[in-house]
Amino acid sequence: MSDTEKQVMFWLANQNKAVEISKKPALLELSASEFLKAVESLRRRLLIEKVQKGDRTLFAVQGAIAEYIKNHTLQHS
Repeated sequence: MSDTEKQVMFWLANQNKAVEISKKPALLELSASEFLKAVESLRRRLLIEKVQKGDRTLFAVQGAIAEYIKNHTLQHS
């Protein structure tokens, strides 16, 4: 996984619910195109899921993967 993908995964894993990604989160030091490329790559590899809520498209990390990322990152900080 690239550093960009790791940043996106960590950010998504720390969200409490599925989030819209139409705009790159300000706290990520990535360009908008890097952010969207990472999201698409992660989605293609089934590491994040796309959730339709009405006319909105949201993204989330599956629960078990999110817990692993949070626990693994905290242990290596």
